[in-house]
Amino acid sequence: MQPALRTTWRPLFSQQECAPYRTAVEAVAAELAHPDPALFVHSRRTATARYDGAAAVADLAGGKAGLAVFFAYLHLHTGEPAHRDTSIRLMDEAIAGMAGTAFSPRFFQGWPGVAWAASHVGRLPGWCVDESPVTEIVRVVEHLTRPSCWTGHLDLVSGLTGLGVYALEELPRPAARSGLVAVVERLAEHAEHVNEGENWLAPGNDLIVDNQLIDHDGEAQLGLDHGIPGVITLLAEAHAVGVEQALPLLNRIVSWSLDGIPPAGTSALFPHWNDTGNGTGRSPRSTWSNGASGLAAALMTAATRADKATWHGTAVDLAVRAADTPLDRCMIADHSICRGAAGMAHLYNRMYQATGHEGLREGARTWFRRLLDMRHADSGVGGFLSYLPRRGQGDPWIADAGLMTGAAGAALTMLSAIGSITPLWDRMLLVSVPTSETDWQSGLPPRTCPADGTRSSIPHRPA
Repeated sequence: MQPALRTTWRPLFSQQECAPYRTAVEAVAAELAHPDPALFVHSRRTATARYDGAAAVADLAGGKAGLAVFFAYLHLHTGEPAHRDTSIRLMDEAIAGMAGTAFSPRFFQGWPGVAWAASHVGRLPGWCVDESPVTEIVRVVEHLTRPSCWTGHLDLVSGLTGLGVYALEELPRPAARSGLVAVVERLAEHAEHVNEGENWLAPGNDLIVDNQLIDHDGEAQLGLDHGIPGVITLLAEAHAVGVEQALPLLNRIVSWSLDGIPPAGTSALFPHWNDTGNGTGRSPRSTWSNGASGLAAALMTAATRADKATWHGTAVDLAVRAADTPLDRCMIADHSICRGAAGMAHLYNRMYQATGHEGLREGARTWFRRLLDMRHADSGVGGFLSYLPRRGQGDPWIADAGLMTGAAGAALTMLSAIGSITPLWDRMLLVSVPTSETDWQSGLPPRTCPADGTRSSIPHRPA
């Protein structure tokens, strides 16, 4: 029998307070057990249209791989075998859906994210995953990150950092370690030297700012999704698992980041990006993907991994100031993890669990209550509608199943608020703020399969 997950996670709400959240989770699960393909919507990154094809239906951000993660954790929380069976089926369908597609290095919308989901779910109690065509992707990662081979993005969503997150999940496999080392080396090679620190200039992307579509290029991203905070967290975790090259780079990039944090006693809101260190930018907002809360979580992780008390103090101060920001100033329209209330709620919950700070606990509770207020029982998926403005198209409010931009993500964060199981799934978001006693693999059982010798390339129920 596989061991249960170790946990010191504390529910945010009393049993009585949990009831409406549990109702919301059950409503989402009922609709997503056999989801309509129309509910799989392209992530907000391109924000132009729905997209077709097997990859869209399979991916981690908005497809069946993400739903498999949701149902796996729903099973852990409820013990219902039907949820485990649903997770297994969806994971199987996600892998099959990706099988005929070209390899894409994008973490949330390509093969690495699907492989991450299979690896993660496959190590939860009650499942098994063995070396397979999916986990062979660690060798592809190793190859892609050799010197002179990488010419793509550097971020979590679609670049090197996302490949590093997948490599971390596949540890202790030797190919995963060599791939992780190579990711760190390539990040160092691509670093721009600015003000005696390190900085990355993200390629141009569409973003949603003030609920309007805009383009940008030539600027240093300050968000977890496409920017520097995600790199900070990856370097910190790489250092924690013994990648020697990570710490010097981590020290320099954190030094650069600390210089841009608003002084204590001021608002924690700051722009999406910084123009090559000159302090300029546009439209301050606060979400998982952009703003102070994500940077604070990254700095907390870095402080713990590198044993830097001053970094930790700065991170907690920034997080508490961010939690004090009035909700209407954060410019959040919907419920999603990526740019909505669920992402904010979970960030503050994670930081509260790591620090015990009551200000962060109250911030988490406030955002979870706001998330619940966004639910309207007769609309969307389980009562949730996503905000996805698209050029030249009509109503931006749509039904979206996805983990990052839709109802599955909202329900998954609610589980973390009402249950006592550590939400290790959030390592894909680079927000698993550690305590001094935990590392990347803490809480997950070792890679073992059932005693009957049954092996599979996807998670399965032991006999």
